[in-house]
Amino acid sequence: LRLAVTPSIATAILPPVIFQFTQKFPKVQVDIRDMDSTAITRELIRERADIGIGSLGLIDGMTRRELFSDAFGVVCRRDHPLAQNWDQLTWRDMHDHVLIANGLCDLITDEDFAPILARSHLRVPNTTSLLGLVRAGVGITVLPRLVVTGASDEITFLPLKDVTVRRSVQMVSQPINLLM
Repeated sequence: LRLAVTPSIATAILPPVIFQFTQKFPKVQVDIRDMDSTAITRELIRERADIGIGSLGLIDGMTRRELFSDAFGVVCRRDHPLAQNWDQLTWRDMHDHVLIANGLCDLITDEDFAPILARSHLRVPNTTSLLGLVRAGVGITVLPRLVVTGASDEITFLPLKDVTVRRSVQMVSQPINLLM
């Protein structure tokens, strides 16, 4: 069973699921690769993954099921100025700070976020590299809460006030029952 999943799914959600699956189906070979949602879509289309889990759009000929959604927020170092008054944080508070963009930023359609994203001169698709740059104080980023679950104590997730945009996570596969 070839799984292509985002890093946040691979670390925060998949371990207990894989544990139960391997207990029930001990002879099934499970290959898990973590990658961004664009790469997951590519792997599904090229038939190099059986199941993809991430923020995936519609893919012709495949079944799609929404699993959950989670809220976006600002991710920064705990000693960053934004972390001092985070309870009223809005997109406009980010204007004077360096944004490290990532692929999930493209899902945010809020008009107050658009100019912040347009000014960003850094774009990092890999979560590990992205969080490493945030830890080093290079800038801040915007991610869903689940992505930073279990991250180091050096960084923090700051919810945004009055922001309704959320990341939707889907499971996509060929329209066959792979587990029969």
